Amino acid sequence: MHGTDHQGQQERREAYPCRPSSPPGNAEKPLLRKGDNLEGERLKAIGLMANVLAHEFSNRLCGVGNVLERMVRKPGLPDAEQEVVRLALEQCGRMQHLVQALQDFLHAPSEQRTTFDLHQALTSVLELTGKMLQVSQVTLQPLYDSTPLRVDGVESQIKLLVLHLLQRACQCLASCGATMTLDTVSDGPQVRIVLHFEAAAAPSEAMADLFASLISSPSAVGSGRSLLEAIVDAHGGVLHQTASSRESGALVFSLPAARE
Repeated sequence: MHGTDHQGQQERREAYPCRPSSPPGNAEKPLLRKGDNLEGERLKAIGLMANVLAHEFSNRLCGVGNVLERMVRKPGLPDAEQEVVRLALEQCGRMQHLVQALQDFLHAPSEQRTTFDLHQALTSVLELTGKMLQVSQVTLQPLYDSTPLRVDGVESQIKLLVLHLLQRACQCLASCGATMTLDTVSDGPQVRIVLHFEAAAAPSEAMADLFASLISSPSAVGSGRSLLEAIVDAHGGVLHQTASSRESGALVFSLPAARE
């Protein structure tokens, strides 16, 4: 038996010969060449895996929810158990909503301009960042209402813009008791998004670092421009920083309102 295995291995080695490896320190070429977008490919793979996991979670949650719905309709179920099942159903619904928001964000983005509801897009991003804000001890209060606000643009890019803003704020203002407000202002042909920061207990350089990282950090998206500048410029908008102090400041960027 062992002789047969050995013979089979030998046949496979002969059928698929390996090229000798280069001696250490004398490699023919580097593992990575300048310009290889390893980080971009890694993030793309993470996005694909997250999308698959979100789909699997959604299927399992749907199954659990169906079982719980049958239980709550079961005659003779004690009131205390009915309440427990009802709470479990609420949590399943909440998780399904979050998974759907994640799937919407991870969906292959269209680069085509469309008319979309800005308030709905902002809310979908906030639903995904709740835990990040909580861990960073940053409080965010949306000031806009649920009334649809239609704008023209690439929805996936606007979501990315807002997510990037919130991520950087959490990194720079973590554990400072920072508060933020997110608002929208409709002004004729333009719609403004206003993100205001306030952190009285932040280190003296924290607010400056935040604005520098948002506006000055170059990104591959914009050929030396920051990610925010690249996206806003692509939409024909304007990005500016209001007068900021050690404790507070705001970023305002505009988008074209939807045409009537």
